Amino acid sequence: MDISGWKISGAAHYTFRGGVVLPPLSSLYVSPNVKAFRARTAGPRGGQGLFVQGNYQGQLSARGELLLLADQTGRPVSSLNVPGNPSPAQRYLRITELMYHPAPPPPGLATNAEEFEFIELKNIGPAPLSLLGVHFTNGIEFTFTGGLVTSLAPGATVVVARNLAAFYSRYGAGVSVAGQYAGALENTGENIRLDDGAGEKILDFRFDPAWYPITDGVGFSLEIVNENAPWDAWGLPSSWRSSGSVGGSPGQPNPPPAPPPAILITEALTHSVPP
Repeated sequence: MDISGWKISGAAHYTFRGGVVLPPLSSLYVSPNVKAFRARTAGPRGGQGLFVQGNYQGQLSARGELLLLADQTGRPVSSLNVPGNPSPAQRYLRITELMYHPAPPPPGLATNAEEFEFIELKNIGPAPLSLLGVHFTNGIEFTFTGGLVTSLAPGATVVVARNLAAFYSRYGAGVSVAGQYAGALENTGENIRLDDGAGEKILDFRFDPAWYPITDGVGFSLEIVNENAPWDAWGLPSSWRSSGSVGGSPGQPNPPPAPPPAILITEALTHSVPP
């Protein structure tokens, strides 16, 4: 069977080059890295006379995804729903608060507002959750190693901060802090990606200051509305709200914003007399 020009799409993307022919009752392997495939120590591996093609683009997610195969005319040939087996971090670790554009520091404090940035993460699962190897791959740079915090109890939170000294000066030492990250959160909004220790995507979303202008330098943070929402809902403005108080609530439950005070109309001029 000549599969020249056939395409794999969905979770992975690959177009078979010209001259690729499958003999009867044979198999073909498509790899994201053919060299690494041949260096595998367990089968399938190099040295077994296998038919290997690549390199494909994309990644097969542990959450499960769809793969499609079409011939050179675009006609569907086959499809497969890859079964999901997400890691505990993918299932239960969530970003629950972002302080991306803090309020200015108090008068006399020799630092700038950006030093008070922080990100809060929470274990929404029923069991302790290991954080080892969990890392940010976009937005900021931070990896949970064998430092201050290596696991989270059910319902517990942890904070990563832009500047530890600045964070403690504003929020005190009673908050669980894993460490200090490199980089900074863009005040204009940016994409945040959090991966587990195997490189599987936990969250991948973009925040925007236009969602809630009060979070843009006035002192309020972005807080997630429903921490149990589907993981791909984190990029929706409706999934977030402004914090209920100035400074946010790192390490604490996120209270809803207070209702606005009642406003009464006490006077109206309905018909003015020309001067």
